[in-house]
Amino acid sequence: NTWKMLSYMTLNIEQVGYVDNGGIVSAVFVDDDTGDVVEAYFFCSFLETHGNLNIILKTNSTFQFFSQITWNPTLGIKQTSNTTFTSTIGTIFVTEDKKTSGYYGIFIDLSSPLTRGNSGQDILSKEISWWDSWHKQSQLPNGVMSEKQINVYLQSLAVLKMSQCRETTYHSYGQIMASLPPGVWNICWVRDGSYAINGLVQANHLQEARDGLMFFLNARAGQYAQFLVDGVDYGVGVPYQISVCRYYGDGTEWSDGDSDPNIELDGFGLFLWALESYIIKSNDLEFLNKHWNSVIKPLIADVIVFVSNNSLRLVQKDSSIWERHIRLNGEDGARHYTYTTITAIKGLQSAIRLADLINDSKSSKIYTITRESLLDGFKEHLIDLELQVIRDSMEHTQITQYVDASVIESINFDLINSNANSTLIQNTLLAFDKYLIMRTREYGYDRDLGGSVYDTQEWIVMDLRIARALNILQQTKKSNDLINWVVNQSSLNFNIMAELYDVLLANYDGAVPMCGFGPGAYILYFWNM
Repeated sequence: NTWKMLSYMTLNIEQVGYVDNGGIVSAVFVDDDTGDVVEAYFFCSFLETHGNLNIILKTNSTFQFFSQITWNPTLGIKQTSNTTFTSTIGTIFVTEDKKTSGYYGIFIDLSSPLTRGNSGQDILSKEISWWDSWHKQSQLPNGVMSEKQINVYLQSLAVLKMSQCRETTYHSYGQIMASLPPGVWNICWVRDGSYAINGLVQANHLQEARDGLMFFLNARAGQYAQFLVDGVDYGVGVPYQISVCRYYGDGTEWSDGDSDPNIELDGFGLFLWALESYIIKSNDLEFLNKHWNSVIKPLIADVIVFVSNNSLRLVQKDSSIWERHIRLNGEDGARHYTYTTITAIKGLQSAIRLADLINDSKSSKIYTITRESLLDGFKEHLIDLELQVIRDSMEHTQITQYVDASVIESINFDLINSNANSTLIQNTLLAFDKYLIMRTREYGYDRDLGGSVYDTQEWIVMDLRIARALNILQQTKKSNDLINWVVNQSSLNFNIMAELYDVLLANYDGAVPMCGFGPGAYILYFWNM
């Protein structure tokens, strides 16, 4: 017999992709000697509730298959039997379904072996049917999307589905990763998760959205209520529920930086935005009533009121969207960031609507007063009144410092009346085009003027949010050009999205595939326009 490794065959890159915009990866291999073809399918099954990886091979040739696995050395794998391995993540079981009707299957299970009564062909067919059924629930806007846009939309939803944790131990279930592996941000951030949840809501995947919200409500946070950096307390100041940065896999609050952490206060408003979207779409008032008095009001909405209670009428200094660590060090340093105050204003608007739904008029009045106060502070401290440009923070006063794409959310979140503030909006967008536009191509924006290589790549989430704002402002051609730039890039890359495009060639860079700061923002582009 001649033994051949599948990985030594020729991979036809044009025949690699996701099956029907779902979560099954397919690839076609060709034996250079015989011309025989092997179709390979890889997926973690949503019909199974434990950790699993399924590999199905299909061929009309006389090939026979067997498994020979090379394990990641960090797992500390030790083989204890023909089918069982111990590792640092638990016991791993490997079983095979010998070739039947041209199909061969290998199944890798974590923690407990699953007895599969079906053939590899049946298992693959049922998984394809599962994704087809799931996508039938997906809601698309009526008549506004091209075929390419639809394919990216559906694949974006599949990425969000795959990025949501199904682990039921500890407080893990429901969290949504910022990126899927091999993307390095396979961690749950409040910010990314909120954009992802909003995307799921708009596309009518309400159970997944509810699970994402429940993760935030069940997670363990609060360790940064007080936190001294160089003798100054930058803590939240009161008990709170939403992480100031991100989460460990077990649902415990996590911020990097040790003695100089990221303390980000935008998550409170973003969570309330996502929650309002879910409640309005689902009419799940039972969910709102159940959690309002115990968590949502005292540990989320009221926290925004507390951190905004100062003479500046801004949210207190924090690290904000771009995670500028607290200690002043170049671009790092806590400031009164515009994005954080924007999200607080949006979050309070959501809290007002939610309070009204359950007849909590007292809270609604408090949130209304605080929102109006923050709007006044925004107008006084976060706008360059001479140049009529929205700044990134109160502390940055020069245009060569303060241009920041994240302030586009003041338009997307309806803080600024486009008719009454046309000069402010126009000049802010002109500043984007002067200082943030990519120099080597027609489309795309940096995130800010931070100056690091990371800052000055093209940021896809900012492209998407700027495109949406341009559509709101009826700058239709510019909006369409920008969104289609991202769509065309994604179409060439399996319909998935990168965190960044590099400066020179627009190659995919950063974490790939992204979730909330990619698919979530992309889906939102097509709704509420």
